[in-house]
Amino acid sequence: MSELNSVKLILKSEEFLVHLLSDPHQACRMLHRYPMLLNDWHVESIKRMLPKVQEKSQNLQFNMAYVTLNRCREIGIDDTFQELSKVLDDFQKVIEAFERFLGASSFAQIKRVLDTYPLLLTPLVDPILNRFVKSHLEKEEEEEFLSERMRFLKACREVGVQQAIDRETNKRFGKAVRAIGDLLQATSWREVERILVQHSVLLTDAALGMLSELAENTPTRVDRYFVEANINLLRECRTKGVSGVLHERLSYESEVPFEESLVQGHAATERFEELETLEAADNALEAWERILERREAWTTRANLRAALLGEMVTILKARFDICGDLADVDRAIQIANEALLLQDNDSIEGGEYQGVLGNLLMARYTATEHYEDLNAAIDAYQKAISLLESSEDLIAESMAAAYRLMLSGVLRLQSEAGGAIDEGGRP
Repeated sequence: MSELNSVKLILKSEEFLVHLLSDPHQACRMLHRYPMLLNDWHVESIKRMLPKVQEKSQNLQFNMAYVTLNRCREIGIDDTFQELSKVLDDFQKVIEAFERFLGASSFAQIKRVLDTYPLLLTPLVDPILNRFVKSHLEKEEEEEFLSERMRFLKACREVGVQQAIDRETNKRFGKAVRAIGDLLQATSWREVERILVQHSVLLTDAALGMLSELAENTPTRVDRYFVEANINLLRECRTKGVSGVLHERLSYESEVPFEESLVQGHAATERFEELETLEAADNALEAWERILERREAWTTRANLRAALLGEMVTILKARFDICGDLADVDRAIQIANEALLLQDNDSIEGGEYQGVLGNLLMARYTATEHYEDLNAAIDAYQKAISLLESSEDLIAESMAAAYRLMLSGVLRLQSEAGGAIDEGGRP
């Protein structure tokens, strides 16, 4: 390019910049009259100026010039300026549309926004959107979200809204599957925290739906229990936030190694058995509660978790015997039922926990005379006997015999109490 033409181009470029926002019709006429404004050299020179222009209005002017010239080269001058006129007619409408786009929480909502505000699908709005983003950016996580939304908006322009949604759905599905696998295999709360922060997709309805489907199709009760436990964890994180849910659990992990914490728990139980005081019971319960909150106690070591729950049941029942607080036996029944979820339907261990549940229900019936507990205890004893008698294990058979004696006594009690039942379920 000759020196004369270079000077002429610079002058016309300055004139074009002046007219672009204040008189777009004149800017359009200039491009028709001086097509050299669309050449690579001029467009690239404006691009190089962008980082150097600090003043907001000038920055918007240069950004708008850059995207306008590129758009002209894509779809033609007249079509570009038709789009530009709509954009410049109502800046506020563009911002309103973008805010709705950012606020959309599902692809269906995003599609409705873009159908309602197709103006967002022209790159001519980007200088306005980028300016809005910079002025409202406060947190690092917001920057990541906004960048992701802008990337998705660009994809909608390139391939169409529905195809962009389909691509993103498939992409997120793959991410969700991998993230779910990582979560289920995590062996510490620190690892869980890292996974949840790294894979926010786990907190979406889609991921929870996938986990729920996995739970429904999981054949063993043990594996289903742990999948459902993680579903509950994610739901809690959605309500309270990841840090809010994991803060205390992380503190449990930082204290001592898991195996050492088990030793401490057993020591606390032994001390309670020796002293039989309320304080010792409280200390033992606290120790086992902290252990049960550790991620290691969530893993699919079903026998371990059931045993930990059994420790809690034993101490709660003993504390109930000491002070007679119904809350203790209520909680013990709840925990015993949880332990049963970890047992196969035909296991000896399941029979043992059914027997324990029967004893707890009878303890509560003795305190409250609530007839439903009596019936539930009979059901639990019958299940315990059935499971234990089906085993060839001598200990299991002796336990079955003991529960059969208990059952006969409970059945007599039921017969004696089988008269009138009041509205509260009491004989």
